[in-house]
Amino acid sequence: SLVFSHERLTAAVDIDDIIAVDTPDALFIAKRGSSQKVREIVKQLKDKSRKEEYQAPESARPWGTYKILSEDKHDKVKRITVMPHKRLSLQYHEHRSEHWVVVKGTAKVTLIDNDNREKINILTLTEGESCFVAKRRLHRLENATDKDLEIIEVQTGDYVGENDITRLNDDFQR
Repeated sequence: SLVFSHERLTAAVDIDDIIAVDTPDALFIAKRGSSQKVREIVKQLKDKSRKEEYQAPESARPWGTYKILSEDKHDKVKRITVMPHKRLSLQYHEHRSEHWVVVKGTAKVTLIDNDNREKINILTLTEGESCFVAKRRLHRLENATDKDLEIIEVQTGDYVGENDITRLNDDFQR
């Protein structure tokens, strides 16, 4: 038998010939030798439009990583890590607002007025400080330091999908 668990305690007693893999968003258990049937499960997830088929709870990006801590229909909470001297795209969201709380490091936040794009507000936030980004407001998050930046992001709105993003300027040409 093979039992793999990443984040939580997993105990097994009197088992034979099984594979159990526990990940942050799913638990897979199969008789040893049947693990290739996971393709059937993936097809069912796709047929039912389950988010587990297309969205992992942890994702790597060119600027760092994010982990989804909680998600509901109208809200999502993420832990975001921005690597040293990296920044996210200059962007806005049509359907959601965001509230950022700095957990570790120093954040450089650029907020641009929608009505007067020449009106730019640049904030420097340190641990425990926060800011609010209204939906449709142009913004950018940056780590200008030599250490990782970690923030908690709370998204609220009528849609919190990862594709609610319009990029105007992106260092990574996405």
